Amino acid sequence: MFKALAGLIAMLTAVAVQASTVSINFDEFTTPPVNCCYGNPTQGVPVIYPTVTITGGNSGTIMDNTGWSNMQTSGKNLFGTLDGLITLNFNQPISGLSLDVINGTNAASFTLSEYDNSHNLIDSETMFLNRYTTAGSVERFSLLDSGVFSATISGNGDFGVDTITYSDVPEPATLALLGLGLLAFAGLRRRA
Repeated sequence: MFKALAGLIAMLTAVAVQASTVSINFDEFTTPPVNCCYGNPTQGVPVIYPTVTITGGNSGTIMDNTGWSNMQTSGKNLFGTLDGLITLNFNQPISGLSLDVINGTNAASFTLSEYDNSHNLIDSETMFLNRYTTAGSVERFSLLDSGVFSATISGNGDFGVDTITYSDVPEPATLALLGLGLLAFAGLRRRA
């Protein structure tokens, strides 16, 4: 019986620790705020998903292929800004952040920075002009760090992001509670 209990504990722990992959491409937006260009009624309003909130200053908005001349990297939409900064705030720690950055004008460089829950810098990567030769060029950022609670993409004033993917990692407190519960269950079974 103890072997069966140990197997159950191992299985439940593996399920709890397993991270799920999240992918965001903004293509589920089919009505406003999706329309051409900046100036629509919802610009500057955060885009809220179950695991992340995306902001782009006062001009951040979902844009369609009319506004970006089919520069998006998947489907029909992307998230663009004129303010030079897009921020991703995660509800719980993530790992393995990847995203496409689309150059709106001829920027010198773009930088992706990742932060922990105290807003300490975890990692950053800068891509320079020789990789962004013209407006509309695309580069994929990929950082493999874990424990990321927020990220910023900074560059010229006019750029967009698309095809954001990351792994949603269970919080340590959740795992600790699960472990305590399983130990208590094992203790009760042993007494019985």
